[in-house]
Amino acid sequence: MDRKLFYFIFSFCFLFGGVFQLLGILSYTETNILLLLLSCIVIYKLRKFNLGKNILLPSLFITTFLISTFLNSVKLKLWAPYILYIITPIIVFYFVQLYFKNHDPNDIFGMILKISFIQFPIIIFERLIYPIIQPHLPRIVDKTDIGFGSFFMASDHVLGLFLNLIIFTLLFYKVKGITRLKFTLTIFYIVLTLLILNTKISLLILGLILFIYFFKDINFKKYAFSFFIAMVVFLTITTTDLSGIVTSNLHDIFSQLNENIDLVHATKIYENSMGNRLISLYVFVNSPISWFGHGPFSTFNPYSKIFLLGGDFGQWLWFYNDLGIIGVLAALLLILSLINKANKSNMSKWFVGFIVIIYSFVFNSFIDFPFFFIIFYFSKLHSKLENQK
Repeated sequence: MDRKLFYFIFSFCFLFGGVFQLLGILSYTETNILLLLLSCIVIYKLRKFNLGKNILLPSLFITTFLISTFLNSVKLKLWAPYILYIITPIIVFYFVQLYFKNHDPNDIFGMILKISFIQFPIIIFERLIYPIIQPHLPRIVDKTDIGFGSFFMASDHVLGLFLNLIIFTLLFYKVKGITRLKFTLTIFYIVLTLLILNTKISLLILGLILFIYFFKDINFKKYAFSFFIAMVVFLTITTTDLSGIVTSNLHDIFSQLNENIDLVHATKIYENSMGNRLISLYVFVNSPISWFGHGPFSTFNPYSKIFLLGGDFGQWLWFYNDLGIIGVLAALLLILSLINKANKSNMSKWFVGFIVIIYSFVFNSFIDFPFFFIIFYFSKLHSKLENQK
């Protein structure tokens, strides 16, 4: 029973959950709550859920949340749903840990690769069909939210994380059944898929992975392989219609990095809920430290779907505004401690921890079930592969 339920949860996360969201059958929050409830059933059936000595860091996060709620007199209807941000990483951690305690994580890596292979054609199909289906959708779907593959709607960052960790696994670990030809074709294909995603941060993470691989152990074969992949990707992009998508993505990255704005203007934009992440970060850095924040959901109203401050998603920015610097540190310590417990591979542990921090700047990761499934699954897989060396 737990095996069948696991594969249902896995398939819902990465194959058909996004369709339910696109058709308006389930909202993003409802989808994540459903997955949490199903994973709790698996945990209960295994009857091994025990925080034990790991209770301290979750308690610190919860205490910070309660203090901020009390200091800012937050109403029940606002602070109650905020609990999802606290329990999601903990439940997903135990779900993945307990299931793979009795099952080999290598068993589903072949399925992981197959899922990565279908993303490119699905993304292209979504973008081609969007103008046709957009008027008939039950909810307004922005063009930038299209291109999420078979993942959750608008979850291009999670898809980028998924693809990047596959590349990281293939480059730094010996995976059974992966021939040199399959290795080369897979790297090329996934890099090409990443280049057409609407997630600039994933391109920067990809660059970091390739940089580490290139300089970790320098040899001629590695130079030749890297040059070959780069040339094939370059020729594929320049000789197809993909060049416009890739050029647009790269232009957006550099234009955001070069953006200049003064503090007064930035503060006005932020308070009018029209700023992006860089604006919010700029205002926070140049303002007095907020210790316990302005209370849960002071950034965004989950019922009206309206931004109250800022104007963009980003977990650390939300936590800072809602729970203050103490809340950010408590959340950071919690997730890093869970990764440290799940991952016994030193290199992977540091890298996975780093990219969780980076991705959490650009979207609300602490309420995203698939995000933490990917993090803890690959942590478990890398631990297994490290022991097989």
